[in-house]
Amino acid sequence: MQQAILKIFFLIVLLFPKLEMLSVFSQNRIDIDSLEQLLEESLDQEKPDSIINSLLLNSFNYYENNEWGKAASIAKKGISLFKNNSFDYCRLWYEKLGFLYLRHDIYQLALNTYYEAFNLAKEKGKPLGSCYNNLARVYLAQNLNLSKAENLFIQAIEENKKIKEPTEKLKQLAYSYNQLGIVYEKKEEYKNAYSFYKKALDIRYEIDDSQGLLNSLYTMAYYYGAIEEYDSAIVYYNKSLDVDKKKGYQVSILVNRALVYAYKHEYNKAHTNLNLAMDAAKRSSFDRSRVYKFQSKVYKVEGNLPLAISSATKALEIANKYNHSILKLEILPALITYLTQTKDYKKANWYQNKYAELLQTKNKERNKIVQESYEIIEDIRINALTEEKNALKSDNRILFIVIFTIVIILLLFIFLIVLLRRSRKKHIKIYKDIRVHAVIAKILGNITGEQRSLNVFLQDAIEEILKISWLKFETKGSIFVTNKDGNLEMIAQKNLGESLLKMCAIVKPGQCLCGKALEQKSMVYCDHISDKHDFHPEGMTPHGHYNMPIMFHGKVLGVLNVYLAHGHQKKDYEEEFLETICKTLASVINRKSVQIEFEKQSKKQESLNQKLFAQTLEVEQRNVEIKQFLNEQEKLNQKLFAQKMEVEQRNSEVERISKAQEETNQKLFAQKMEVEQRNIEIQKYSEEQDKLNQKFFAQTLELDQRNIEIKRYSDEVEKQKKNVESAHKDVTDSINYAQTIQSALLPADETVKSLLNDYFILFKPKDVVSGDFYYVTEVESHVIFAAADCTGHGVPGGFLTMLGISFLDDIVKRQEVNTPAKALEQLRINVKNVFERKGEINQNGLDIALCSIEKGTNTLNFSGAYSSLYIIRKGEIIEYKATKNPIGWHPKEIPFKNYTIKLQNNDLIYLFSDGYHDQFGLNNRKFLKKRFKLLLQEIKDMPMDEQKNILGGIFEKWKKDKEQTDDVTVMAIRWHM
Repeated sequence: MQQAILKIFFLIVLLFPKLEMLSVFSQNRIDIDSLEQLLEESLDQEKPDSIINSLLLNSFNYYENNEWGKAASIAKKGISLFKNNSFDYCRLWYEKLGFLYLRHDIYQLALNTYYEAFNLAKEKGKPLGSCYNNLARVYLAQNLNLSKAENLFIQAIEENKKIKEPTEKLKQLAYSYNQLGIVYEKKEEYKNAYSFYKKALDIRYEIDDSQGLLNSLYTMAYYYGAIEEYDSAIVYYNKSLDVDKKKGYQVSILVNRALVYAYKHEYNKAHTNLNLAMDAAKRSSFDRSRVYKFQSKVYKVEGNLPLAISSATKALEIANKYNHSILKLEILPALITYLTQTKDYKKANWYQNKYAELLQTKNKERNKIVQESYEIIEDIRINALTEEKNALKSDNRILFIVIFTIVIILLLFIFLIVLLRRSRKKHIKIYKDIRVHAVIAKILGNITGEQRSLNVFLQDAIEEILKISWLKFETKGSIFVTNKDGNLEMIAQKNLGESLLKMCAIVKPGQCLCGKALEQKSMVYCDHISDKHDFHPEGMTPHGHYNMPIMFHGKVLGVLNVYLAHGHQKKDYEEEFLETICKTLASVINRKSVQIEFEKQSKKQESLNQKLFAQTLEVEQRNVEIKQFLNEQEKLNQKLFAQKMEVEQRNSEVERISKAQEETNQKLFAQKMEVEQRNIEIQKYSEEQDKLNQKFFAQTLELDQRNIEIKRYSDEVEKQKKNVESAHKDVTDSINYAQTIQSALLPADETVKSLLNDYFILFKPKDVVSGDFYYVTEVESHVIFAAADCTGHGVPGGFLTMLGISFLDDIVKRQEVNTPAKALEQLRINVKNVFERKGEINQNGLDIALCSIEKGTNTLNFSGAYSSLYIIRKGEIIEYKATKNPIGWHPKEIPFKNYTIKLQNNDLIYLFSDGYHDQFGLNNRKFLKKRFKLLLQEIKDMPMDEQKNILGGIFEKWKKDKEQTDDVTVMAIRWHM
């Protein structure tokens, strides 16, 4: 993580001097075609170098952040134009091309470019300090060999000390000191880093170098932020703003200061800085996107993930709109992280796919440029070699003449022979370099185009290496890759016997020559079979080996094993060739490993998401079961408590009865005495009971009679119930049949799909039969479609939809009216004729949005009756308002307005009834058109089926347990040229 932060810091420091130019350029967008035409005219007219260089710079700046491949071509053109006549301009373009490669991680081409600039400066006798600085920057950016970078910066300092002009000398020294400070910061030698940063700062104060001073102050601020000394960081950011009189770097300083305030938990100050940055970035899309990116980071630190997601999305929208590919690659990983943390895995996966596509596009462009660059280098060197050969032939002819004509100067002849031999050695070296780069280009060519597996790539590579005729290698060899256990695994080979393949399939560290190369991290050479060979298959012929480790950032990724003839002497150019090839293989193996790891992580993430979803469902189910169990437990507890109370009541009752029993026994005797008296009374009671029984018998007869009447009434009620149910079934069947008829009148899915292609229709009737309808048809070269809302809903509304569909069919098909406004005028006449009665006003009718597209011209005509049309173009909603009249009677009729719209590719067309935005939901409020518009803008980039699902889902969530207010229709088409 720290290395990533330092790399970003390094690039920011390198970019810092360019920010003003980029900001001004983005504020004053120019016509690039006119600019390129002006450049060609200036070249034809041989205008001064300063004018041509200025035009090249403007073109370069235009393409640098968007189409960097074109920017690289412009830089190469600058080198070609100024190489022979203007060293300063040529060096400028070498630096721009090298930095462009560096910015896109093409380190070898950056190094090659800076070495060419170094050789040119040396040839012209120019100061070499800046050349050493540039070479050091490559090693610094790679984070591969910081000691090498340190030594190069020290050499740059020594060279800069030789500059005679005092101010220029101090300016160059300050730059080298500042860069050397970055090296020490990466090496975590913070004391040394601060020391060199301070040296650079003091020098720039001394010579009043405002540009360099601003760079130093910004570096110091970033340094203090990295070591979490935030108060010091803010002090230096404040000083940077004071020095930045032209306000060219205001945006960068403010957003970084905002982030530091966020780390200090001073969020109000952080947002104040972001607002100031946004004001400063109003005229630059690149800067606006950067401000939103930093705003999302501040919200993340603040713990507000929804707002962090919102800001990152805005940053991405601007970067997409203006094709700022570098910003998109920075914004997407953060946005994916935020969405994952909020468990919005669907969106996170969608953006992850977009990020993967962007990386793939970038890698394709990068590989293409690498391939083209190597081909250009090879052509240039071959042409140079041809010229040298021709010159050599000419020299030989002259020498032949001199030998035969001037015998006296024999010593001069010998001297020329020596020069010629040296020239031959130089030519041979150049030729060898060309051949090495040709092999590299051929190997790298195997990774461009279609995706190839690592095994196939390495097999092709060993084939190419062993077929090189100018190297005295045997046609036998292999490539090993370090596996996860730290052992070497043979991936590619040529001409190895089966016994050797089995023995060498897996090689442990320190085992045989390949294992020793792995363990020692250096080349192992042997010119014969010795005791270093641990594997001795039968029939092994005498031979030697080069065993070269394939290393990336100090880690051994594998070993290249090449067979040599017995007694073959080691040669420096062979070793250099193998080192170069291994660096190339290491870069590819590392990239393939990262790609495979990325794919594994994606699959693992998907698996985890599915598992998490299943676990979530399981937890929810268990929560329901636990809730049910707790409810049952509560009921059981209440029942037990009631039973306990009942038992206590009974115990109390038993105690009371026991006490009462004693009293009863005492009274029993008295009662016995009373029995005889009561028997006499019972006798009298029996006589009275006989009389009551007779009366009860009479009442029983009366009750039986009433029961007979009640049963008769019950049978009558049951009969009436069956009649009602039968009538209800008839009505329901009729409504369902009406729905069948209505569905038959609506256009078939196949018809809609064939005419509209990329579309969706959200159709949600309030009742079984809908008062909304949609209409799609084709008449000659016109595609006609509409969405309509009739008066009422249910069966009455359904009758009106059938009437509306029939009238539309008659108007557009039989009468062939394809202008929407004319069609609506005729539809209004037809509807009024149906409902008008003498002396009465009938307000039945419909609202409708009607469109007609002429396919040949991509022209859309629209007219609406109380129903507007939305078109989303390049992220913005354009509303075409309807005429405020219905299709039907109105006290003040006005003609329907017709709009003619020239469609563009990927335009989104939306027609809709008022049912969606009039639905009541949360807090008994309507959804409203404003919220509906915002929702459409949120989902505009999603596939049409996904848009439909999201609209339907949000409608149900908003409605929740409330009744649907009205019929709902939303119709959308994505228009493709």
